[in-house]
Amino acid sequence: YDENKRYCREDGTELVRPQPTVAEAVAQSCAARRRQKRLKTLVVVVITGAVCVGFGYGVFKYATAPPPRAADLPGSTEGEASLVVTLEELAEAIPESALRAAAMTQVAVASAKAGRHGAYERLRDRALYEARSLEDAQQKAACLRYVMCALAKGGQFADAEDLMPLFREVPPTAWARDVEEALIYAVAQGGHYEETMRRIEALEDRQITRRGKEAGKTASETITVTASQRRNAARRNAGRDLAQAGHFSEARRVAEGITEEEWRCEALTVIAGFVGRGGDYEEVARIEALVPDGVCSPVFSVYYKTQVRSYYGHALVRAGQLDRAMAVLDELEDGYFRTLVINEIVTALVERGEHIRARELAVSPKEQEDRDRALYALTFATARLGNAERVDRLLREVRDTKRKNWVLVALVGGLAQNGRVDDAAKRMQSLRDHEARCEAAAMIVLNWPDSQPAPGLFGALFDLDQCLRDFP
Repeated sequence: YDENKRYCREDGTELVRPQPTVAEAVAQSCAARRRQKRLKTLVVVVITGAVCVGFGYGVFKYATAPPPRAADLPGSTEGEASLVVTLEELAEAIPESALRAAAMTQVAVASAKAGRHGAYERLRDRALYEARSLEDAQQKAACLRYVMCALAKGGQFADAEDLMPLFREVPPTAWARDVEEALIYAVAQGGHYEETMRRIEALEDRQITRRGKEAGKTASETITVTASQRRNAARRNAGRDLAQAGHFSEARRVAEGITEEEWRCEALTVIAGFVGRGGDYEEVARIEALVPDGVCSPVFSVYYKTQVRSYYGHALVRAGQLDRAMAVLDELEDGYFRTLVINEIVTALVERGEHIRARELAVSPKEQEDRDRALYALTFATARLGNAERVDRLLREVRDTKRKNWVLVALVGGLAQNGRVDDAAKRMQSLRDHEARCEAAAMIVLNWPDSQPAPGLFGALFDLDQCLRDFP
């Protein structure tokens, strides 16, 4: 080559550049490919080595890490302090002032129960500061009521009482009218029977001003609510709250003191419903003995005694006494409450694996509506076990579309619990109703089996998050 990069002889005569032969071209191409392959191999080796070194370092740090300090354990003082800080941060993240103050109060009560009185006083004062800083009277009253009820429910009765003067300084609102009753219900929800009774007996007569429009003008009417009326209403609601808290005998004793017969029957019936779900059939029998014959419920147009008897059947089923529950079923004449007991028995039979007997009982009601409810209970109980093949057959007899959706949601949860997460995901995607699809996605997350790998759970969480974001 000369200075002009021409291919020529020594004397400068230009020559035609020779073309490589086929063999030479193939050899050059193979050499280039070998160079690329060696470069790729080198990159893979370097990356793999870095990953292995990092993994080995992590294993080494985990193996040589010191044991946790006693102060970091949940039962220790420092561990409780860190937990309180975390809950406090969660409470501070609530945007609404009234709810934020209520959450801080709940954390304060939990701190007091754990023996951390310093944290209790600090969080309580912060909640009160939140309440006082509100300018709107309605919001301030709501916030103070939240704080007082949270303190009373947690057993901090004296601090709740101290807020009463501050509450009465707020201009009259709908929140302020029944604050004494609200405190009673909060105390009952905390399961404090003696304090509940003391507050009920302390209720006195109260003047209430009602406003209405009459001929285009605002007219006011002042009426007197007697102490007996207030106590009856308080006993009715407090008995319900005590029963919800699991204090069944105390709830019954509270309701027994109601002087109005219809209110007493209603309160005892509501309490019997909670007791029946708890499976305490002996307590339901005691309540049934207190309900007189011939008093009819204005809501269901049926005797209160019949309702309590059906709850007795519920309690027997929950306690595993199916034969006795069947005997109670034969005594019930009202179709609606009879079907409620049938649903409980059908669910228990399915859980025992007695599917044939459960189906015979589900198709026994005479009315079509009652039979539909029983078949829905049968299908729903089967779906919770994850038996997809049997559910597909039973779904043909479920007429209501919403019920079909909830059956499929339960089936998704049952499939996930049994380890069939792929089938559960397919069932979830087949749901057309968006709300049901969100419920199904949540069921997959909640019932994720320990035998399945964790990365799949992250995928299920992503599906749930995406489903909630797309909610119309």
